[in-house]
Amino acid sequence: MLPQKDQPRSKPVLKTTHSLASPFPEPSWYVLLQFILNPKTSRPQIQLDDQQTIQDLLCMLLAELGQHRRSTVVSKGKRRKRENRKQENDEEATNPSQPEIKSHVLIGFNAVQRHLEAMILEKAHVKADESQTSSKETSTDAGDDIEGSATDNNLVALFVDRSSQPLIMTRHLPNMMAAAVSKGSSLWLVTLPSGAGTRLGETVGIPRLGFCGLLAKAPGSIPLLHYIKEHIQPVQPSMADVSLSAHFLPLKVKTYTVEMESNLSGKMKRQQQKLALDGDAGSNTRQSKRFRRSKRSAKSASLTIRSP
Repeated sequence: MLPQKDQPRSKPVLKTTHSLASPFPEPSWYVLLQFILNPKTSRPQIQLDDQQTIQDLLCMLLAELGQHRRSTVVSKGKRRKRENRKQENDEEATNPSQPEIKSHVLIGFNAVQRHLEAMILEKAHVKADESQTSSKETSTDAGDDIEGSATDNNLVALFVDRSSQPLIMTRHLPNMMAAAVSKGSSLWLVTLPSGAGTRLGETVGIPRLGFCGLLAKAPGSIPLLHYIKEHIQPVQPSMADVSLSAHFLPLKVKTYTVEMESNLSGKMKRQQQKLALDGDAGSNTRQSKRFRRSKRSAKSASLTIRSP
């Protein structure tokens, strides 16, 4: 075999392959309208300035929750209620009222998950009611009434710190939000920069906040929503909604570039096999020559012994 220094190295060959993709829109994380391409990966690289601006606006919106939590006196669980009624009344008088933003914000993973599930169920009930009604006017009126009553409680934007969360807790969010999107409404799925969960937690008054949902008509949320609408694309509807609409979907072809080994690897194997065979043949010939020499020497020795 050849030594390692003399072996030729195989050069990677770039091969382009094509595959058919689904024509339906695939739910994914948000895409900024203004992005730059990374020259190494040729993928859109999100600008950190936009993420930082969204984080600052969100912290300004949630600052009232942190102030209320810090100024509120926590109950210590009194044993005797009669003796401490006066103290409880004093605490209620000193504690400030809850901020209005509290009823328009979802804090934590469980609150966001339950709200998305409720929106999906409500959307399914609306579709069932519209399909059962015979006349179009009654169905549209009923749908408008339901949507109008639920617009104030609908989710508008979801902010997630993906760097501090496991993949199992964030992987399903694009699909759920795509299923929750209804006609005439839009949702935004926003990824915050790494380390945003710690800062949001300090703002709200908890150790860490990785999931935060913003409901419609939240007080003081107009600057944040305007900035999101200008820089981020909304979540696309799910595959079921698109399949019901009667319009042509063009064919999608995905192109991949794969690195493959060149034919030098096959040539190297053939060279190595040939050298190995040549080496075995050479060793066999050497052994046969030695055997013949030993035979001749033994024969000549026997002749010398027999001679008088």
